[in-house]
Amino acid sequence: MLALTLIVAYGMKALVGVEARRRGRAPLGWSNWLAFAVVWIGMQPKEFAARRFVRWPAALLVGSIGWLLAGATTIAIAKVLYANLGSDHLGLVAAVFLAGALMVAHFGCSGIIAAVLIRMGYGVVPQFRAPWLAQSLAEFWTRRWNVGFSVMTSLVVYRPLAPRCGRAVAIMLGFLFSGVLHELICSLPVGAGYGLPSIYFVIHGIALLLEQAMQRRGVVLRGPLARIWVFAWVLLPVPLVFHRPFVHGILVPLL
Repeated sequence: MLALTLIVAYGMKALVGVEARRRGRAPLGWSNWLAFAVVWIGMQPKEFAARRFVRWPAALLVGSIGWLLAGATTIAIAKVLYANLGSDHLGLVAAVFLAGALMVAHFGCSGIIAAVLIRMGYGVVPQFRAPWLAQSLAEFWTRRWNVGFSVMTSLVVYRPLAPRCGRAVAIMLGFLFSGVLHELICSLPVGAGYGLPSIYFVIHGIALLLEQAMQRRGVVLRGPLARIWVFAWVLLPVPLVFHRPFVHGILVPLL
């Protein structure tokens, strides 16, 4: 799974690099390109085009270390639960383990790397920006969750296709593209569960179009109700991505 994840990540880096050159941006120097391609999960080469001295982003660094420690603790709790409950409550154990893994990787390690790169003078921004504050699915997917991936999908899927196919079709194809990439990461390594991650992202494409249709008719959710709307869509179908074959083939050995 790790090897496939790296292949997908570097493939996406190549796509955004080619797109940046096509739009006339100057190529990055070798050290800046290595920092962008090897160290950083973001997908905007322009963040590495220039460097300037800045102070340590203390709040980001401290917060990210806190997330890292909280995630490690949550993973340890998942291991204890598995040791005591076994496979009878595997769904609960998997949910706790995945929550811890997301804390460690997305909010912990990613934030720490962002803080180091900012201190080195690169213009990076955190890729996971308090997604629990999202007031809409559009805000969640474009401005709060894995921002670099959203930028890359917009560059290579949405922008080229929207003028030809229309916005709705381009949005659906963008989410389907996300689904295919998750098939490579979650289904291919275990040789099962094919189609389920794609269904998850197709559902989100439909939900986003529904949300936009509601907003055009003046139905705009705010506050707690908006967050319930967002996280009902995000969390309830998430077993489609981290499906049973993935849990048994990848998570159980880790536990």
